[in-house]
Amino acid sequence: MTWRRWAMWEAATWSVGAALGFSLAGYVLWNRATDDVEQYLADPPRTWPGVIYSAPMSVRTGQAMTARELAGDLLSAGYEKVDTLTAAGQFTLAGGDVRVWSAGLTSPGGSVPAGKSRVLVRDGVVVSTEPAKGAVLHPTVLAAVGDREGRRTEVSLEHVSQWMEPALLAIEDSRFRDHMGVDPIGIARAVVTNLVAGRKSQGGSTLTQQLAKNLFLSSERSYQRKVREAFFAAALEHTMTKDQILELYLGEVYLGQVGGVPIHGVEQAARAYFGVSAERLTLAESATLAGIISAPNAYSPVRHADAAKERRRIVLGRMVKTGAITEAQAAAAEKELVLIDGQLPGAVRRAPWAVDVAIDATEDAVGTGALANSGYRVYTTLQPSLQRAAEQAVFLGMHELDTEHASAKGAQAALVAVRLTDGAIVAMVGGRDYTVSPFNRASNAWRNPGSTVKPLTLLAAFDADPGLGPLDPITDEAITRKVDGKVWTPSNYDGRYLGEITIREAIEKSRNIPAVKLAEEVGAEELQAFYRSTGLSRATNLPSAALGGFSVTPLEMAGAYTVFGGGTASTPWIVAGIEDGNGDQVLALDGEQDRVASSRAAALAVGVLEGVIERGTGRRAARYEAVEGVAGKTGTTTGYRDAWFVGLTPELAVAVWVGHDKGRSLELGGGQAALPTWARFAVASGTATGDFLVPDGVAQVPVCVESHRLARPACETTYEEHFSPGHIPRAKCDVHGAPLIGGLGEGLRGLFSRKRDDVADADPE
Repeated sequence: MTWRRWAMWEAATWSVGAALGFSLAGYVLWNRATDDVEQYLADPPRTWPGVIYSAPMSVRTGQAMTARELAGDLLSAGYEKVDTLTAAGQFTLAGGDVRVWSAGLTSPGGSVPAGKSRVLVRDGVVVSTEPAKGAVLHPTVLAAVGDREGRRTEVSLEHVSQWMEPALLAIEDSRFRDHMGVDPIGIARAVVTNLVAGRKSQGGSTLTQQLAKNLFLSSERSYQRKVREAFFAAALEHTMTKDQILELYLGEVYLGQVGGVPIHGVEQAARAYFGVSAERLTLAESATLAGIISAPNAYSPVRHADAAKERRRIVLGRMVKTGAITEAQAAAAEKELVLIDGQLPGAVRRAPWAVDVAIDATEDAVGTGALANSGYRVYTTLQPSLQRAAEQAVFLGMHELDTEHASAKGAQAALVAVRLTDGAIVAMVGGRDYTVSPFNRASNAWRNPGSTVKPLTLLAAFDADPGLGPLDPITDEAITRKVDGKVWTPSNYDGRYLGEITIREAIEKSRNIPAVKLAEEVGAEELQAFYRSTGLSRATNLPSAALGGFSVTPLEMAGAYTVFGGGTASTPWIVAGIEDGNGDQVLALDGEQDRVASSRAAALAVGVLEGVIERGTGRRAARYEAVEGVAGKTGTTTGYRDAWFVGLTPELAVAVWVGHDKGRSLELGGGQAALPTWARFAVASGTATGDFLVPDGVAQVPVCVESHRLARPACETTYEEHFSPGHIPRAKCDVHGAPLIGGLGEGLRGLFSRKRDDVADADPE
């Protein structure tokens, strides 16, 4: 055999072997690719994060809110911003005029009626709503919990803008409808272009190859990966139609980040960047999104607006070349501003401390870790507008302290607001900055409450003795008690004693000795049981308990003050219900209520707490325009370590705590450190209106501020005092306009014996 024949046989042998090898390898790769594609399409490997929702949004006259803030809430709730309302799920924004069309909704968190609403905002305050009683809107997304990278939104070409497909194909794969997954012409064109440019300036991958890489392969650059990519692309083309491939691509493609959260698919991107659905994308917006794909970070309209605009120009130019649009349409789209006016629901965790509490409550109910990948929808009691008002109140209050008081600089704060009727948590702030310190001081910081427990003692005393009233006398004097063999000598904060004063004055001026005496009237064991029945779990039976000598959290204090809503104490709660990924209810929850005092006693106590703000230690609230529909009590602990204000509006119980984490002295009392934050929130909530509940039978009688006796016509300043049935005092004012003889008699009587038996037996009017 000559060497030539030998070479030919060798070449033939190697060629056949190579062909068989490549065929076998191709067969294996093809079967593996088709199997993987079919398995993926049959059961896509998705991990759906749990989603935490607010309660249905309640927007009402008097709330502090800007139109832009409301628009942000609506975007986070999934509403679409449009120029004209044409369907449910949309809203318009024109200056301070927000119009909303809601679809009906029934959820564990509450119902939203179907129909149109209108909210008019002026100077940061809601001035009117339609309906007049307030607008109820869909709940917002507070947070997504779990693998948000795996979150996708399915896309149908029927519900995608007419401009999205031509923009995408013009810039990424103009021959998409012609090739079978791999485009030899496109590859050749890319090679030539790159050789001319002297660098890689154009890729040869088809849209199908990009999808194959995203679904099945890594991003490594190797020939092996490119070969496998081609097989997967061919398998996708073999298994799916062109429209199905395009829909899967449009739902999967990575389009950058917003707030550190990855955006996948044009529906998410349209809402995140422009605040509209993919169906309503304009030509300019579609071109912007198509331009992002090749380099999401470099062409992000959020981070690099100029680069995104230039990339949009290139996309529009390609669309002109493919015949998708005219030059005039391209020119008009180029002039359109790139307005980033959207929001990706769940991209930023709202109400972070409250969300943490909601997650804990959810996992207690359905299992640890279940929320992260279950697709559960958790509906909370949080109100977005009130949460925002709480955060702003804390920010402004702490900024004021930092600026005006060196001793308070760097102090922390917590605010909790619960609904008076049932204890539902509507707002929670656990510190100054969650990113710096996620520790939740609202629910987990145990501190002494100081004088904020005195109103609870007062309520217990009123409940125990129907004849006791706010104008009954009590002596403010030095006392000494023995406790477990040890001498205990409490004192007032100012070291002085006022002698005989009324119970009202004792609370308004926050006198310690009268509080101890009231506690003794109730009884140590009875008072401990009462404190605990309102939710103060660590209350003791020691005499010092009457002065707040035990530990509480702000959440407990807010819950305890719900008892002033009519005598029923409500346990604070935040999760209203849980649904699974199919919308089926997994669990429905609500708070627990327990009647622990009479509505009569609660009304008398609230009347006294109104006086704290009108004339007592809470007078500073007037500086922040909290003057009507508010009641509450200051609290300051030994050494000024903790400052409190816990108070009420006719709808809310709100607790504010301020202090240093390590217990260093603030050198400020509750009226200076905590009350300003409380007052700001009370006003901004829009709930500080109307009157507190006064049950039938409780009399409201004018009383003179100076004499604390029934008012005469000549009394200059009066207030409405509450009295139990049959216990209205007879004594009238001995300061203004009393007859000479009668006045002298009543004056002497007032000096020596303002006795509790000086009451009328007649029923009150």
